[in-house]
Amino acid sequence: MSFKSKLIISLAALSMYSAAVFAESTDVVYRHPLAIPVSLSGNFGEIRSTHFHSGIDIKTQGVEGQKLYAVADGYISRVSVSPTGYGKAIYVTHPKLGTMTVNGHLQGFMPELATFVKDYQYRHKKFKVDLYPTKDRFKVKQGDIIGYTGNSGSSGGPHLHFEVRDAATSETLNPIVVCDIKVADIIPPKIVSVTVVELDYSYGIPIHIVKKRYPTTSVGGGKYTLSDTIKVSRDCYFAFEVTEQKSGTSNIFGVSSLKLSTPEREIWGYDMDRLSFGYGRATYNMLLYPETTKTRNDIIRTYVSSTNRLAIYSPSTAGGIISKGDVFASTLFTLVAADEHGNSSSLAFTTVADTVVAPSIDRPKGRLVFADSSFSHTNGDMRLYIPSYALQQSMYTPVTATVDSKYRLSKVVEFAKGEAPFTKKATLAIKAQNITNINPAKLLITFISEEGEETSVGGTYRSGFVSTTVNGGGQYRVSADTIAPKITPLQSKGVTLKSVIGFKITDDLSGIYKYDVYIDDKWILFDYDAKKSKIVSILDPTKITKGGRHSCKVIVNDTKGNKSTHNTSFIW
Repeated sequence: MSFKSKLIISLAALSMYSAAVFAESTDVVYRHPLAIPVSLSGNFGEIRSTHFHSGIDIKTQGVEGQKLYAVADGYISRVSVSPTGYGKAIYVTHPKLGTMTVNGHLQGFMPELATFVKDYQYRHKKFKVDLYPTKDRFKVKQGDIIGYTGNSGSSGGPHLHFEVRDAATSETLNPIVVCDIKVADIIPPKIVSVTVVELDYSYGIPIHIVKKRYPTTSVGGGKYTLSDTIKVSRDCYFAFEVTEQKSGTSNIFGVSSLKLSTPEREIWGYDMDRLSFGYGRATYNMLLYPETTKTRNDIIRTYVSSTNRLAIYSPSTAGGIISKGDVFASTLFTLVAADEHGNSSSLAFTTVADTVVAPSIDRPKGRLVFADSSFSHTNGDMRLYIPSYALQQSMYTPVTATVDSKYRLSKVVEFAKGEAPFTKKATLAIKAQNITNINPAKLLITFISEEGEETSVGGTYRSGFVSTTVNGGGQYRVSADTIAPKITPLQSKGVTLKSVIGFKITDDLSGIYKYDVYIDDKWILFDYDAKKSKIVSILDPTKITKGGRHSCKVIVNDTKGNKSTHNTSFIW
């Protein structure tokens, strides 16, 4: 869609923003999935911690239970229930439109679908399921109620995650554009700063040197400038700190488009209008690390390494590197940031080559790891394998194993500390020591943060080593989980319950693996909310005989085989 078309849509949104836009019409291909005014908490393509956001997050007025409507004719092709991710989700295929819509973080499903899912859960005695009904099982018409909004899975508050996928390719499309969803938005993106990253080279490998950050100055009308001219000492690239907001909300969003040009041509840019799940953690290739972790905004770099496989860049984009020779004379650059509604901002700044010759930097210490090749390091203390295209860029990194008196089960292994997380998992094995009195099945590997806090990354013991996969560099060591999970009732023993029974289940290190609850010696379905560490069940008279006292046994296992059992009773 052209910029002009987006602008027209944005202006129309401002003049037509009312409940009337949700009414069905023969002129509208898609209807809105909810019957409330649109307010977003997340937009399409914004960069999350490990991925591009594949849809939009629609606020539900702070409550659960809003009616969810089929946006077009079709059939329910998939339904899933999980304690994380999308939680309870419905996938609807629309054959005539060639799309699939996804609705996530739901509270529940329409009655027939809820029964279908619950029957399967009871047959297989498990909460987490992923089901694919036949196309004739759950046909829907536009406007049919198919479920109810909620806060399930990895959700930070009540909302609907809504996305549109190309049914043929499974690529995600911007629902704002495809479904013509009207969102009040007259706020242009904000351009916060420019960071210059200079490049030196060692054996042909670029060494990235964060040189200087230049805050912007707003001159009104969505226009920004810098108070200083940028002096370039070496070849370099830019990293732009940008942020986006929308009318009537304080949420921070992602910028849909960035374009960098000189008076002669566009030299770099991207558009978030079509995304592939194959990109996954490749979001790391776009961001400047570790600087981007210190702000709520995105710091997006123009550097496009040879291993960057993202297909969102403009055809004019090459490597994103600015040659010092190209800016020997004063060069004017213009950055344009735009959102999906056509609001845009621009930054004009000038660069000039520094007359002072920059000294060459010393060769970095450590092993040379090429991003487009696999890397292996093996010794008596550790084994490390990083697959090709896992790194954001080629780099030098120390790979060490050192003794630390605080940790007795292994040496502390360190590699690629401070670098961007990996786009593919690496394999790490660490030699275990002093484990004579420890069951090897309890051993795992933990990541040690800068603050000294440890989190499990899993692992299994074999032939003296504990091995696992890791998503990035840093410090790791062998630990042991010998403590059973903790079970805490959410109600007192023997209490009379109205309709709900629940428990809090927590584990100190390796994490919850499995739980089972038996009431009167019958397995009963409990919903698991991992973010709240709670399991809850609405008491069902078809499963439990109402009237009198009931026994209840909760069994929880962690991933290292530690088990807890809690026996209680209640009246219902």
